[in-house]
Amino acid sequence: RNLGVFQHHDGITGTSKDHVVNDYGSKLETAIKSAQNVMEHSAAYLLYQNDYSADNDSLLSNMHLKSFESLPRRKLITLDSQAQTIKVVYIYNPTDQRRIQIVKILVSTHQVFVTSNNQPIDSCQIDPKWSGRKSNMMAKNKFELLILVNIEAYSLKEYTIHLSTTQQSCPLTTIEYMNEKDKPMESSGYFIFLVL
Repeated sequence: RNLGVFQHHDGITGTSKDHVVNDYGSKLETAIKSAQNVMEHSAAYLLYQNDYSADNDSLLSNMHLKSFESLPRRKLITLDSQAQTIKVVYIYNPTDQRRIQIVKILVSTHQVFVTSNNQPIDSCQIDPKWSGRKSNMMAKNKFELLILVNIEAYSLKEYTIHLSTTQQSCPLTTIEYMNEKDKPMESSGYFIFLVL
């Protein structure tokens, strides 16, 4: 119902009023967050069944919507040797066909490896997280973990991200630049930069 209101002409054409647009936007934000909450609890029920509790927020979405005026942002998965060395993520395939695609997960370290069903996943890679609008500024302590997922139709699949201590980490990407001036001034030292 809120989506239908949001698409009403008073909210999207040149005749719109600011207070109407803001009201429609907040209604859409509420609808999105409610739908997200239903999906989280539905997935938790399917996964945990007998151990499921509606009071427990054990599954949370990877996307965070700050307000209706902003784009959703990915949540950072923090791994460190003192507090948390593994993080379990569930990826859902809502389509009626097998899903084979690359999924990006924001992590706090480049030293990670991934398993699924206790088997290591070889099809993973670590990219830098670019900050700002320029393509030569890397965010500190933020990396993009890319995983090639293969999930059956209408199913959830578990992937476990481990902090790498002794095992081989996912490989780091090599970054190529067309000219020297675009190359980052400061480098974390983790990635290889080539100038073509």
